[in-house]
Amino acid sequence: MRLTPLEATLIGTFLGASATLLASVITQRGTRSRERDQRFWEHRADALEETHRIMLAFAAVRNETLASKAVPDDLDPDRPEQPVRLIETKIALYAPRAVGKAHAVWFESLKAFLVSFVGWQGEVNRLAGSTEPEGAQTLIDAAWAMVEARGEELKRSEDALTEALRKASLLRPQRAW
Repeated sequence: MRLTPLEATLIGTFLGASATLLASVITQRGTRSRERDQRFWEHRADALEETHRIMLAFAAVRNETLASKAVPDDLDPDRPEQPVRLIETKIALYAPRAVGKAHAVWFESLKAFLVSFVGWQGEVNRLAGSTEPEGAQTLIDAAWAMVEARGEELKRSEDALTEALRKASLLRPQRAW
């Protein structure tokens, strides 16, 4: 069977159009994939940056509280408009698991530190007019020792979170699915 020039032209046109269409589809899929990856990395960088900013703000609170025995009026003066839950969601969605775990430990340490400080203040207020000043001072000192111990735990969790953030900021994809 012999092809006429018209048939050969039609077959060539069809094959060329099919190849062009296939190339367009492949290019579009690649572009979409790169854009999705870019958005993911931007969200991850934002989550890591916000986590680091919050940790540094509360490290300053810890230092000031231990130095002055008073909690500052504004715990996070540079707080963005975003609520804390949104930041936690960003960490859960975009940060590596190690950062999420270190952040959870840090947050629990922060709460324990603040609760121990409130407990110390309660002891100071409760024992302010005590008839036994030596015994009252012993209880107050024990409560402050707890605040200092919780402050040390918070410092260790800050260091662990800083290390996790440092490793995550290397921007190497982790393929642990």
